[in-house]
Amino acid sequence: MAHDRSVPCYCNYAGHFMAGMWTVIEVEQLGDHMGTALSARLTHADTLNASSLPDARLFVVPESIDAPSSPANAIPEGAVSAQEHCVTSDLQRALATGATAFPKGQILLDRKEGRFLASVEVDGKWFGVSKVLLTACTAQGRHALITGVPEPVIEVLRLTCPDLLVVVSR
Repeated sequence: MAHDRSVPCYCNYAGHFMAGMWTVIEVEQLGDHMGTALSARLTHADTLNASSLPDARLFVVPESIDAPSSPANAIPEGAVSAQEHCVTSDLQRALATGATAFPKGQILLDRKEGRFLASVEVDGKWFGVSKVLLTACTAQGRHALITGVPEPVIEVLRLTCPDLLVVVSR
């Protein structure tokens, strides 16, 4: 099975190389990338972001605020929608906000496995914010935007990622 190079692979590197899924050149490139990252970390030991990418934040619009009516300067230009990284067991909420609908059992399993920045049960329905948005957006130097977020989820985000979070207000 060929590796789709458009999809990041977080896996057993040695196993994939031994199975013939990666070439020697790809393994060498991985080593170069890791060496560059470690060198940047040593050079910028006192900063959180040691990369050459700009710092990025997670902009959250609470469900009590209509995203289009939020202040124009509250969300920076170029922020990307990360709505697909919000998951909910509430099908109506998913349809209304663009969040991803998951069965309650899947959300509970993902929660147990620590796959969320925050997850909360509100009125018998679950809502979570996946850690994947860190890799897909903020680690790439792009601000992420999620909307329609319940207040209890925002409270958890304030605890789990205070330096990353910007809550949009009126």
